[in-house]
Amino acid sequence: SLRSGEGQQFLARHAAWFDDDYIYVVRVVAPQNARDLLFHLLGEMVNRVTVFPHFADTPLAWDAYFDASSQYIIRMPQEWQLTDGGEGLPASFSGPDGAALRVETLSETITDEDGARAWVQGLRSTLEITSVEPVAREGGEGFAIAYTYRTADGDPLSGQTILLTDSAGNTHAADVRLPGSVDLNTEEGQEGAPEIAAVMATFSMMTGLDLPQPEVEDVENGG
Repeated sequence: SLRSGEGQQFLARHAAWFDDDYIYVVRVVAPQNARDLLFHLLGEMVNRVTVFPHFADTPLAWDAYFDASSQYIIRMPQEWQLTDGGEGLPASFSGPDGAALRVETLSETITDEDGARAWVQGLRSTLEITSVEPVAREGGEGFAIAYTYRTADGDPLSGQTILLTDSAGNTHAADVRLPGSVDLNTEEGQEGAPEIAAVMATFSMMTGLDLPQPEVEDVENGG
């Protein structure tokens, strides 16, 4: 058991197990007067643990942004801040050293490289696409488009856009921009900006979760 700063008593319980690939630990905390809830939650969590191997190499302390309506997810360091948007809308984030990230679901479906190039070129008429690579991520396939352009003052900026189209035909985009001339589609570029490359590598879809839906009581009918 443990006690909060306000003097409220809590109970905690955890379960741990392993297989050939991972060690799993689940811990649940509940108020002292909710023992049944504690055991219920622990049992449900143990039965519903899902492993996403493509996140295994990212730091445990990183945050995740998940859009429940579009089912895409991207992980990033805690110091990255949401600056605009939210669920169901384009979302913008600011990172250290002038990095900026935007994630969104498009109103059009992009299925080929020409369409991917055209969409990215439409972000800014002066940008130059430096490389395009096919990508396959959890729940979607598409393209990684690297590009460069210059600010009004002539300073070089780089960007990478990941376009993923899911099985329902929806295309989702993650676009990051950073100072300097970097091609994040190359090993050299990824080594030059490893944290940003790692962030973009997590952009994917969350599929197969089978989350239980809460039961809603019918207040009017006394349910």
